[in-house]
Amino acid sequence: MKKLILVLAFMPFALVGQSLGAYESKLGDAAAGAYIDVEEVGMAATILDSIPAGHIRRTVDVYRVEIFSDNTANARARAYEAYAKFRELCPDIPTDLSRDIRYDSPKYTVRVGSFLTHDEALILVGRLKNVFKAYPRTDQMPLSTFAGR
Repeated sequence: MKKLILVLAFMPFALVGQSLGAYESKLGDAAAGAYIDVEEVGMAATILDSIPAGHIRRTVDVYRVEIFSDNTANARARAYEAYAKFRELCPDIPTDLSRDIRYDSPKYTVRVGSFLTHDEALILVGRLKNVFKAYPRTDQMPLSTFAGR
């Protein structure tokens, strides 16, 4: 499914040779009689615009939700407990133990999900706010993760 979404995001622009840059449209404000400039940018445009010309990018900037961070003596065990609890609560979100639980001396962290927008990450934060002290963090992931390879 992930592979299909990524392909569909790039396909229309590749087929017709259109630019992926942002475009502006004018929206009339009937109440004030003024026009507001609105800029629309698609996710495919965001990804491709972040790649320098002539450079093959192998990673993409993503938002992940950090649900656990600790540097105490029993942090490792608590990190695995938090990870297991998350898998119970959100079985629909793909997880990868080796990627989601990190040990960066001196602390363990658990980050879950991989979202292209901050808003998508905030939706997961909202789902988890009663169980975890969760917040979005930026990270880099290989493009192959999104292609399902």
